[in-house]
Amino acid sequence: MARKVKAKLAKEERASGGGEVLQSESAKLVGELITLRDESEKKGEDQSEGKRVAVVNEKKQALEMRDRALERIGETRKRNEEERAEKKKTVGKKRRRSGGDILEWLKERAESDLEIKKQEIKEKREATTTAICSNATANDGYVLTTTTTTNAGSTVFSTKRE
Repeated sequence: MARKVKAKLAKEERASGGGEVLQSESAKLVGELITLRDESEKKGEDQSEGKRVAVVNEKKQALEMRDRALERIGETRKRNEEERAEKKKTVGKKRRRSGGDILEWLKERAESDLEIKKQEIKEKREATTTAICSNATANDGYVLTTTTTTNAGSTVFSTKRE
């Protein structure tokens, strides 16, 4: 029936010269039904093609699994070696970092640690100096007169009684 309607519609379109054809409401509805059916068939074909591809892949996997299960130990080792070789080819060589980067980082870190330690020592000296000065004035009337720092970095205090 669909073929007859399609042929009839095509014939009417050719007779009108490609222009608009006056159709009855039933003819329009039948034409729409035909186009809907054709579209659904195309979708079904696409889905069946996807299912067919999935089935082919599943069969391929099943055959490969069966072959692996039936192979001997020597064949398994050989296959594993081949797979590792292929994997190494695709991954490429791993590159080691040069030692210069690490040495540079270590130098920077040593310099920053040294500066931090110098700052801490300086703060401790200042705290000690202020503590001694406050103790000297509070006890027995001694007053701090001079402080000198030696080359070794130690501080010498001299006090005088007033």
